[in-house]
Amino acid sequence: MKSEIWVEPRPSGILVDKFYHKGLLCAIVKMRPLDELEILNLQWRANIKTIVPEEYHNGYVELKEKNYDYQDLQDFVKSVELTFSGNLPFFNKNIIFIGFDTNHVWNWKNPESRTAENVKKDVIRLAEEMTKMDWEIIQPLIMARKL
Repeated sequence: MKSEIWVEPRPSGILVDKFYHKGLLCAIVKMRPLDELEILNLQWRANIKTIVPEEYHNGYVELKEKNYDYQDLQDFVKSVELTFSGNLPFFNKNIIFIGFDTNHVWNWKNPESRTAENVKKDVIRLAEEMTKMDWEIIQPLIMARKL
């Protein structure tokens, strides 16, 4: 079962890369852990016996099909675990993004997954996957689940 918890991008995030892939606007945002999570973060550090970087990166891809959110697409996207849909403060409010973050225990145990370089690779895979989706098949399945 996938997590229903997600973290909305905060103004403290810094846009470190923006580019187009397969005609979709993509973004990499450097984040810092939320203050209220810092204590939990320190507890996890002690438990997993590895250094957890204080910063991590999130990846976002433009969603052309604006009637959907990340929860609608979780069963169809295989390249990453989606945790976000909405606007980003760095871009026009009419642009909707889906995205993922790298602030999970697996990422803490695998710190290389939190780097901008690795997130960019995942963003590219997500953009490629989004352009290959057959929306004519997906749309009725999503709509049926919403009924």
